Amino acid sequence: MTKTTAKSAPELGACMTVFMRPRLREWEYRGTRAQIEAEGIIPAGTPWPEGSSTTQWVSGRLIYWLFRLGRSQGSDDDCWSLRCRFGDFMDKGRLIAAKQRDLQYEMFLKSEAGQRYRKNLIKSHSAARRDKAFQAFKALILPERMNTDQDPKIGKSSGTGGAA
Repeated sequence: MTKTTAKSAPELGACMTVFMRPRLREWEYRGTRAQIEAEGIIPAGTPWPEGSSTTQWVSGRLIYWLFRLGRSQGSDDDCWSLRCRFGDFMDKGRLIAAKQRDLQYEMFLKSEAGQRYRKNLIKSHSAARRDKAFQAFKALILPERMNTDQDPKIGKSSGTGGAA
């Protein structure tokens, strides 16, 4: 991947770039003001930041930041970043509560009651797999599962392990 500076972006035809960061639950557009405005994401009347400032707003569960790239040099280049992140990403209370629930569930599974629960779950799953009437009903409403060893054209084993 080639790294370009804010000053070199307009010289390259001002290509819009989109960065996806799933682990951070974040995405970012980088491009000219016209390109970012054309995406239709920025609410009407939102002020564009000047100098090294940042404009921030919230829409639903999303937090947006708009700022000029190269702002540390006080650049006036037409090279901008529009970043968006799920707002609950920063909610440490929600994150802690989710971890507590996960820990409680794991502790439950290790307990005697949890062992009984898992044993009953496995029994009921096995009974459902053996129940011909239930399997016939399930076949009506769910698409047929493709075995990786089957030839999709004829539905029989091709003998190649799924390779063409």
